[in-house]
Amino acid sequence: MIRSPWGASVVILALALAPGCEGVHDDDDDDSGDGADDDAADDDSGDDDAADDDSGDDDSGDDDTPPPYNGCGVNRDGVRAAGSWDDPIVAPYLPFFDRNDTAMGPEDAIDFYDCAPDVGESGPEVIYRFVTTEAGDFRAEVACDDPVDVDLHLLQDPQVSGGVASGCIDRAHIVLEVDDLPAGEYWLVADSWNDDGGTEYDGPYELAFEWVGDEVWTDVSLAPGITWSRLRDPDLQGGDQTVNLLSIDPLGGVDLQPALHDGCQTVPEVAAELGAYAGINAGFFAGGCAPLDLIKADGELLATNAVTGSAQRTLGWTPGALPAFAWIDAGVDWPEVTDAIGAHPSLVTGGLAAVEPSSGDGFYTSRHPRSAMALTGDGTLLLVTVDGRTAAGDGMTTDQLAAFLVDLGAVDAANLDGGGSTTLVVEDCWIGGVVNSPSDNGAPDHHGARSVADGLYLR
Repeated sequence: MIRSPWGASVVILALALAPGCEGVHDDDDDDSGDGADDDAADDDSGDDDAADDDSGDDDSGDDDTPPPYNGCGVNRDGVRAAGSWDDPIVAPYLPFFDRNDTAMGPEDAIDFYDCAPDVGESGPEVIYRFVTTEAGDFRAEVACDDPVDVDLHLLQDPQVSGGVASGCIDRAHIVLEVDDLPAGEYWLVADSWNDDGGTEYDGPYELAFEWVGDEVWTDVSLAPGITWSRLRDPDLQGGDQTVNLLSIDPLGGVDLQPALHDGCQTVPEVAAELGAYAGINAGFFAGGCAPLDLIKADGELLATNAVTGSAQRTLGWTPGALPAFAWIDAGVDWPEVTDAIGAHPSLVTGGLAAVEPSSGDGFYTSRHPRSAMALTGDGTLLLVTVDGRTAAGDGMTTDQLAAFLVDLGAVDAANLDGGGSTTLVVEDCWIGGVVNSPSDNGAPDHHGARSVADGLYLR
């Protein structure tokens, strides 16, 4: 049975949108486990002054006042503003996610922007507003299906006069990235492009945007007892790191679901199939995505530990009881639990960083993307990813990962498959659901997820 953290009445609507509004124009953004990698176990098989109106601010001091909308996290059932200059959609926190439709947009005041005066944007637009309290980097992405074409424009102190919007910092066709911005109030406009013949390409779209500041944890409540956090730190464990963390109360009603994939599948694919709102890659695998770590789900043993040929640290649980780690031999069941995920190597024991087993092999001593699971002293389950191999982060050695997990409060922890397999999904917190930067596409974005053998999902 699938249990939604937002209640049984929630209906999740999804548009089958392309990863970008790609087919119409391309004036684009210039204006603006693996066994081969980590271990042999995975062989990689408008009006002029309306923009200054602050009426979009939310006053949530009254408990009876519905919260403002954000598709990412618990505010997904909040009230979404009209998206006009007088009533902009105000992001209560970031990252922000929205499904919307410029054809239904309440504004059609802007034809051009001062940052791209030769690009026509005469179709209707939707207005977003957000405020940041620290300097950082802005990232936004839009997705839509042809022939819809929605462009993104980041503004500060905007004014609209004669169909031209001033105050435009930058704009882009699909992905908008602006680094080193100061704290302050910003406006993001999703606008409908028009071609030289005057045809306007308005329609449905998905939008995600985020603000990444150095050494600042971003926390998003996903459900009672479940928080997704992210950190970008240029000097963490001696490197430039991006960390994503799910903190989970295992007794808070969440369904922790191990899953053996149907052959090779990505984590977001299986999360969608299971109706899961979050998930992480799990064990190592051989050719054809044959699993090499113990997987047990709902009392059924699906695979046994086989990475080392000896006992491996394994996380197991039975619904209603706290998870625990144990050393489980190769080729055998763990009959005392109904659900389990095998791992390699062990990282933390009794609150002390201790990589077991370990060697001088590059799997242990080189920086790689990493995935891990840990338990804190109060039984909180931590699911962690560390990005690597792209500009999103340097990755960590196993010793560095163990030390970092201790800093997070882990008393016991073990390593999952990493490298290009490292993937964390949080539903509707980015387009496609992936919130870390999987490295297989070599880009510091959210679109490099690798097909893997299994995963651990929350639903």
